[in-house]
Amino acid sequence: MKLDGKVKLPRPAPDRYAGLFADDENGRRQEVIAYHSRSHTVERIKALWERARDDFLAIGRWLVVAKARMEHGEFEAMVRAELPFSPSRARQLRTVAEFVDSGRIPLERLPPADSVIYEIATLSEDELAAAEPDIRPTLTRIEAKAFKKRVQGAGAPPASDRPALIKRIARLRQELAEAEAMLAALDRNG
Repeated sequence: MKLDGKVKLPRPAPDRYAGLFADDENGRRQEVIAYHSRSHTVERIKALWERARDDFLAIGRWLVVAKARMEHGEFEAMVRAELPFSPSRARQLRTVAEFVDSGRIPLERLPPADSVIYEIATLSEDELAAAEPDIRPTLTRIEAKAFKKRVQGAGAPPASDRPALIKRIARLRQELAEAEAMLAALDRNG
């Protein structure tokens, strides 16, 4: 059926997902997806969202430990060849886990989305201090990015950022060395 040039698709039956089970291949309990009420649905989705955050934190923590324990270049090779995400996503997950575990902002005050926590985690100490009153569980990624852009565009970094910049340079040099090692391995094998 067409209305004003748009195709109107039929709505799926409300019980389309009734009786389905969530994936339990990783030892998670099975969950029957059955609509009871709006409030029940909201409650379940929020709980699953928090569980997803906890899962991403656990993944980040595993990545932190693996990076610390593996030989130079082995971690990046593992991420590229064996994990279902890119090295940049692995860095984001590690950054989020390290930030949360630092306790600089209590987990209860942080948003449940790891992408928003990442935006907060990549603020300098001064930027974080300025942002702290605005950090809340409902903070969106758009708000975090806008605040970050506003604060970072305020001029030259203060002298107190020097240690953070030195650490960032060291991290970037490490990443460059890993990338060069991978490129050299490709050249030798290819």
